Amino acid sequence: MEWLRRLYARRIVNVNVNIVLAGVLALGPTVAVVALSRLFVDDHHHFLIMAITFGADLISDVTIYFGLHWLANHSANRRFKAVEGAYAHMSFIRDASIVQIQRAVLSPVLYGVAFGLQYFLMKQGFPREAATALGLVSGILSTRVLHTFWMVKEERSMSRNQAKAGTDSGVAGEASSVPVDGVAATKADVLTESSAASAGSR
Repeated sequence: MEWLRRLYARRIVNVNVNIVLAGVLALGPTVAVVALSRLFVDDHHHFLIMAITFGADLISDVTIYFGLHWLANHSANRRFKAVEGAYAHMSFIRDASIVQIQRAVLSPVLYGVAFGLQYFLMKQGFPREAATALGLVSGILSTRVLHTFWMVKEERSMSRNQAKAGTDSGVAGEASSVPVDGVAATKADVLTESSAASAGSR
């Protein structure tokens, strides 16, 4: 199981796993809210049902994901600590917010697929609960592909920037030592010339 732990400890893996898991876990409360909507929303009010779905899914998904992301990347429990150094300097709020911003950018794809399929299935006579679940699962899978490519590109860019910053720091450190040595050598030369001139005058 150690290889599985180390695989999950990779940020790009646990972010994807956590988002899928959060989406699946959020299906429960979301579908429950949609089912309760039968008490005050008729089946032919498709757009109102979709609006209820959106609100319930957004609240459930984001809440669950923040908890899972903290456990995987920022918990004091070393068994779940992420191993990448590219994000090690980030706070939990900043790190998780970056993921949520990326998800927000991709949300038109997520909800476009989810609600498009949900609407189509309801028009075909599917129960609203089944249409909701199938639509959201399809939307989650679609955005996971796009988000994975995005995160791979981002991690490579951050790694290059960190390596460049380290190289620049090393060069700057070496460069800063040269003037000091040069100044010291210049002062020594001046003192030597002064001493020689004094000896010659005597």
